[in-house]
Amino acid sequence: MSFKYFYVFESLIFKEKKAPDFGKCDCPLDSIILEKVKINNLVWSKLTQENYITCQDIIKKELNGMFLDQELLKLGNLAYDFVSWGH
Repeated sequence: MSFKYFYVFESLIFKEKKAPDFGKCDCPLDSIILEKVKINNLVWSKLTQENYITCQDIIKKELNGMFLDQELLKLGNLAYDFVSWGH
């Protein structure tokens, strides 16, 4: 979650140092995100590492099927959080 806010406030936080590569970030998982990618049989707070990786893979596939602008493309799976809250 923190990297999402680091990105939102990037111009304020990283004035004198380089910002992290947000493209390496995963999408934060919560019940809303899981529902949007049609994963209804898992509870986000009880995910195993394998479940987590599977969720991120599903999100990546969802993003690959979307038209994303250049800004979202550089965010990796983190982009899904912004896309999903925009709809």
